[in-house]
Amino acid sequence: MRKSEILDLQWSCVDFTQKYIDVLQTKSGKPRQIPMSERLYNTLNEQKRINEYVFINPITKNRHGNINDIFPDFLKKAEVKNFRFHDLRHTAATRMVEKGADLVVVKDILGHADINITMRYAHPVPEMKLKAIKALNDY
Repeated sequence: MRKSEILDLQWSCVDFTQKYIDVLQTKSGKPRQIPMSERLYNTLNEQKRINEYVFINPITKNRHGNINDIFPDFLKKAEVKNFRFHDLRHTAATRMVEKGADLVVVKDILGHADINITMRYAHPVPEMKLKAIKALNDY
């Protein structure tokens, strides 16, 4: 999800029964559903519901308006350099493709209108290239 989609996420859009998140306010203006991983499902299910927003400022108890002021602190604690919040989308797309996810499915999860945009996120790795070539052995 994009940073704005995460910060705007409300509990009413989290479906714990079907394990989906409904993203209603998107960059494209088209709502989409994103399946939750088991880790995300468990993390959200354990989180306290203080107000209608999923991610709130622990001090003010209001919706996080922006995390640009706290994200660098997380990076510093994790000893991560040269990293932007948006890089998480690139990483997620790359990891999904590495595990064999179809680019069209990744495109839908990311909410891209054009597959060419998704292809910029899904950086090919040597192992995936080798796997593609090995697939030719079946013919």
